[in-house]
Amino acid sequence: MGQPRLVFVLLVALISAAGTAAVKCPRVALSRPQWLQPIARKDIGNIFFGHSLGMSGEHMAVGAYGLQDYRGAVYMYKLEGTRWGLQQTLKPTDRKPSDHYGLNLDMSNRTVVIGRPFHNIQGTKSGSADVWVFNGRHWRRTQQLVPPGNGWGHGGAWYGYGVAAEGPFACIGARYQNKIVNGVMTYPRAGAVYVYYRNNGVGTPYRLVQTLTGPDEVSFFGDEIQLSGFEDRGGEKRLLVGASRHSPKAKGAAYLYTRQGRKWKLSQVLSPTDRYPEYTSQHYGEGIAMSNETILIGGETAPSDKGRRTGEVYAYKKVGDKWVQSGPLNPPEGVTRWGLHGQRLGTDQRFSAVGQWGTVVKGVNRAGSFSYYLRCADGSWRSSKMRVMTDPQSHDSLGKNVLVKNGFMVVTAPMRDSGTNGDIQNRGLVMVYKYTLGGGPWVEYPD
Repeated sequence: MGQPRLVFVLLVALISAAGTAAVKCPRVALSRPQWLQPIARKDIGNIFFGHSLGMSGEHMAVGAYGLQDYRGAVYMYKLEGTRWGLQQTLKPTDRKPSDHYGLNLDMSNRTVVIGRPFHNIQGTKSGSADVWVFNGRHWRRTQQLVPPGNGWGHGGAWYGYGVAAEGPFACIGARYQNKIVNGVMTYPRAGAVYVYYRNNGVGTPYRLVQTLTGPDEVSFFGDEIQLSGFEDRGGEKRLLVGASRHSPKAKGAAYLYTRQGRKWKLSQVLSPTDRYPEYTSQHYGEGIAMSNETILIGGETAPSDKGRRTGEVYAYKKVGDKWVQSGPLNPPEGVTRWGLHGQRLGTDQRFSAVGQWGTVVKGVNRAGSFSYYLRCADGSWRSSKMRVMTDPQSHDSLGKNVLVKNGFMVVTAPMRDSGTNGDIQNRGLVMVYKYTLGGGPWVEYPD
């Protein structure tokens, strides 16, 4: 079948509410996307290429957890001029069927940390994570991380489901880790995050320095994790942990930590807004993203101005020593119930991207979509139109992952089919855009 196309406008047309006041917002120019697809036999499906993403400097990692009977793999790309070229495929020989290698990953400073959450290494689906380092020519596996022997029991913990790496730290989330208090399993599936630190830079081993645990049962603490501030000169060092089923009423929460030497101290707990108090199970914390100036937290099943269960994204800015809500990133027109707006987010100062992989497009279920946002002079955010495939397929899941970093916006559709009439299912597709802010005076839009 022909190569899919995406509805594309060079200069973003911003959606805003009617009114008389004017708000100054930056311009953005987008390149045409580069399409990346898995390097595998064309008759092989269920690869899920693009389910996870990472980028650092001139390197990018794309996870494909379904390759070879769900053994999984990670494709490493290198920026060559203006194009990304395949550099290496990471497929360790000790993978087993259903390990889901590459379900989640992160990159920093010539290091990629890869989760294998269903690895039966300390019990069924206890999980592990691998550390790979670039030596100037090749990526080489240098370490395997496993849950510590703390007596908690790790069968079914899914260690490696959440992954973050930046600076000297690596954090591994185990969303289903049971919490033991005085020898008794008190909080089933509370979740945990294991914090690792390496002393002497790239190539030296990570060592466990701290364990953070979920606050209550079935909170899924460690579902998503992000580190920030190490790659930005002068940036505040922060760790953000999502607990997407945290009580009350399983609305979810996000835990913000600040660095203290080799460890992290809780500084603030962020919660969804009270403007929809009747809605439970908002999954707030399922999507998280940070930059120096912005924190974004998504609730994929939260209500929004577009209706019930569309999903919502909450933006925060720092005032004094606390982060306060600065307004939502509402779904664009066309996102309806179960659109899953906000499960995946990316941000870099004034530019952000949000996936809506559950969107129905032209009557096609879960074809998916994404939108991007600009932060205007008054601190509010303005949205692009909903971006969709011109030839949507059932369960493409466009927007299942998004990444904004180093002037690139990366959007994935890991369940995109290929072959004649789409008969090779779930191979996956990744689209890489180069974006540029500015290029003229700020544009005024009615508020």
